[in-house]
Amino acid sequence: MSAIEMKKELKAILCGYRVFNSSIEKRFKELGFISVRDKNHIILQYTINGKIYKFTMSKTASDFRAGYKQAGVIYRTLKNEFIA
Repeated sequence: MSAIEMKKELKAILCGYRVFNSSIEKRFKELGFISVRDKNHIILQYTINGKIYKFTMSKTASDFRAGYKQAGVIYRTLKNEFIA
């Protein structure tokens, strides 16, 4: 999967994100993420090129922009790994 495809998929998953539910978790698993549920947060783990990247998300989003912002954070962190 290329970086652009990953970005589009992340935005599609997190568009309108309000609550982390099983359908969102399933779509992240299809992308290769592992989700770990904490009390108030979700920890997403992604392994690429032998490196483990962890992203923390709230179980419930504070506003409608939270999903887009989280997608941007994940994309910016991983894009260099896809290019390399």
